[in-house]
Amino acid sequence: MTPEQDAVLRDIQVQLRGPSLAGWPQLGVDAEGRARSLVDGLAAALRRIEDLTAETAELRAQIAELRTEISELEAGAADLADQVQRSQGKSLPWPLSLIEGPVELIVAQLARLEALLAERPPASEQLSLPCRPGERDGSR
Repeated sequence: MTPEQDAVLRDIQVQLRGPSLAGWPQLGVDAEGRARSLVDGLAAALRRIEDLTAETAELRAQIAELRTEISELEAGAADLADQVQRSQGKSLPWPLSLIEGPVELIVAQLARLEALLAERPPASEQLSLPCRPGERDGSR
């Protein structure tokens, strides 16, 4: 081997294995605490990329599930808001709310009766029936 070939070989070894052929500290250390070579660092980086790819896939699946849950919660919230809006006219508490329908009917009938009474002419304008002999004010 020529001196030039030996220099190239040493240069390649240093590039692959680090200074003093003891690994590159910036590539981290292996399980035994030794600095990694270029090949070891590349292998560790590829393993980490695979791990991150798997974690990313899991996170995307979780995000899809969360989006589904969020849309279901939004639909439920919209239903509740609609129910609240519809029930705002009803102000009676629970036990009294059971009679709310009949009470509304009675109130409507009373309003109708008041309207009919308002249309009735005053008592001074009402016609009086003639009395028969022996009767008072038309009563029998």
